[in-house]
Amino acid sequence: MDHPPRSSTNDALSLSKTDASTIKLGTRLLNDALRFRALKLDTKIAILRAQLNDLLAQRATAQEGLDAITYPVLTLPVEITSQIFKWTLAPGGVASTLTAEGKSLVLGHICQLWRQIALSTPELWNTINIAVGPALDSDLSRIHTFLSRSSSMALSISINADSRRSQLAFRAAVDALVPYSRAWKNLSIFGYIVWQNLQPLHAIQQLPHLESLTLIQLDAATDGMLGTLFQK
Repeated sequence: MDHPPRSSTNDALSLSKTDASTIKLGTRLLNDALRFRALKLDTKIAILRAQLNDLLAQRATAQEGLDAITYPVLTLPVEITSQIFKWTLAPGGVASTLTAEGKSLVLGHICQLWRQIALSTPELWNTINIAVGPALDSDLSRIHTFLSRSSSMALSISINADSRRSQLAFRAAVDALVPYSRAWKNLSIFGYIVWQNLQPLHAIQQLPHLESLTLIQLDAATDGMLGTLFQK
């Protein structure tokens, strides 16, 4: 006896139920696997956090030990430390250029005590070597820093403008220095000098401490030295 053929609709429903069961099982297995992985990661995190806390505690203990150490150099009288700082200057009292590597600036970054001593030692700040460059704002900031910390000391200043493209910065440096002209002791300007940028000097009436003034012009055509235009 022949059986009647199964309808395609029944076959489709049967397959749909099978697929749904498979998807449900797969979802459950994936969920369980992810939960297990998250649990393992939580355990590792807890272990690492405990290790980190232990290391932080050890670091704090070590720092307490360091803070308790009194270095002999820090027990020197302020006057002696200040004199040692002055000896770091090059012969003739010429300090370093206006860069982060400058001795005057470096001494103030060692520790709080040395910074206080450096700031109260105007001899570290009364010699200013200005290499005029593109970092105009930074250069002007350092110029004002040196000038303000030099107190009433006589100033020795050199300006090196060896680039024809640095005239804006050169004029800004001149403008910053003119208000302190009464304290000028030595002034040296070397490089490509555009005379209009020296216009602020014309307003200076008295230079009571000036001992030397040197202007050395570079030849813009050959990049060679044209000569010393003026020297007192």
